[in-house]
Amino acid sequence: MKRLFNPYIYTNITLLTRGIKGNFTDYLKSTISPSIATNQVRSLAFLSSSLNNSKAELAFKDKDEFTLDNFYDWFRGFTDAEGCFQITHLRDNFWRFNFEIKLHIDDLKVLYFINNTLGIGKVYESEKSCRFIVSKQSDIKKILDIFTNYPLISSKRLNLSTWGKAFKLYTDENTKVSTFSKIKTLKAEMNTNRTDFTCNLPININSYWLLGFVEGDGSWIVDKKNYGLIFSIAQSSKDLELMKAIKNYLNNLNSEFNDIVSMGVYNEGSLSSMVNLTVTKTDAISQVIIPLFFNMTWFSKKEMDFTDWTYILKIKELGLHHTEEGVRMINRIISQMNNNRLSTTPGPSVDRDLLLLDLKPMLEGGSNYEYKPEGQIVIKSSGKFLKSSSYRRVIIKDEIGNTLNEFESIKSCAAYLGVSHQTVLRRLRDGKSIKWNSSLIFVKPK
Repeated sequence: MKRLFNPYIYTNITLLTRGIKGNFTDYLKSTISPSIATNQVRSLAFLSSSLNNSKAELAFKDKDEFTLDNFYDWFRGFTDAEGCFQITHLRDNFWRFNFEIKLHIDDLKVLYFINNTLGIGKVYESEKSCRFIVSKQSDIKKILDIFTNYPLISSKRLNLSTWGKAFKLYTDENTKVSTFSKIKTLKAEMNTNRTDFTCNLPININSYWLLGFVEGDGSWIVDKKNYGLIFSIAQSSKDLELMKAIKNYLNNLNSEFNDIVSMGVYNEGSLSSMVNLTVTKTDAISQVIIPLFFNMTWFSKKEMDFTDWTYILKIKELGLHHTEEGVRMINRIISQMNNNRLSTTPGPSVDRDLLLLDLKPMLEGGSNYEYKPEGQIVIKSSGKFLKSSSYRRVIIKDEIGNTLNEFESIKSCAAYLGVSHQTVLRRLRDGKSIKWNSSLIFVKPK
């Protein structure tokens, strides 16, 4: 399969790679195949961890091989989030058909990547935004072919269908008088004018479609009150069925965590009605969400938000958020995430290179937790016990004493066994058994 190169990483890597030995640009270029003109080159992604000794040297990691099929799945997901199909009346019986993706100017390279990979369309820049536009009739036909083979699954596929019908009328019947009224009627059914969102086509989600959709409409949020992590996807209620399908997809990724996604509908019944999917449980985030997205090749600036989000989780896992130094570091990370990262955001910017240099020794300095033999956890910096019993390490054993599994928290043990948090706590205290998979097991402190 053909592999693709990630231009966002290539052109922005200097933001994160101060201190790498030798000329990194030469190293990266050495991986590029002679067919760079077609953008089919080896993909190399970075992992901002495992920094070496005292220098901020990033460890590079080959992620899952990124193929042309992966690109088209990512592209259809990104289009479901950010794409737009437009019909404009020029004069008489002349119309213009546009496929467009509009992004913040900081994601300009994403549009050039799409442009170069597809080999069609043009990229336009302004002060704060950029657009990828396909308008040539021959290129429109290619867009229609792509989405025939790699279908959209949001409500935008209805606009695509109407747009495609109008384009076919225009290109097949542009000399007929009746064409004008037909195209005008179809145009009036699209985008904000659409009222019927009925669609019985299947919703097929895979990992790269989801990544593309998340790079468009996903959010990596940190609650500033308790530094809780929130993964969120928000969408108009007209895509309720799609959001249900995403929820099911995420819930089925790991059999131990089959109910990790919460779904809320806001302003129900109004034109502004929204559906919001959230994942907040730490175990689900660390064992389902992060492994899913970590192993894929990203293309937008949101990868840095995702990476920073995982850094905050690591700080919390080490118990460093109980220290003043850890709190300051989390706040520094938050101060340059999401909209704070944008070049158009007023105010001073955070030196990310310096942030990574300061973060390295903190993550390598060991845990601020001391685990007692009876399962309790002591916060080293304060000498106090961790209040929440949910963080107690436990193991489960069979009737003859064999260890079947071990868990970092009571919550993860409860999720694995399919019982409540309170049940695990009670059995940990009274030593009684729990019936699980037709057998009796016992919960013990680790």
